[in-house]
Amino acid sequence: MTEHLVGIIPITTQPMGFDFEWHDCLMPIAPNYYAVERAVLECAYAGCETIWITLAYGQEPLVREILGDFV
Repeated sequence: MTEHLVGIIPITTQPMGFDFEWHDCLMPIAPNYYAVERAVLECAYAGCETIWITLAYGQEPLVREILGDFV
């Protein structure tokens, strides 16, 4: 029996109060490097074969543009 490791990144949390038009997961933590990219990279380093990102309605286009389709 094989194991299938799945990473889940919830982005449906309450805003932290920075008052930006975008979600706080898109906060830059380095030049051209966002917090959500770090979360995806950590899942990939852990060996996740699938990474699920839960988003609120309307956030999908911006997050997809930043992340792309593959790690």
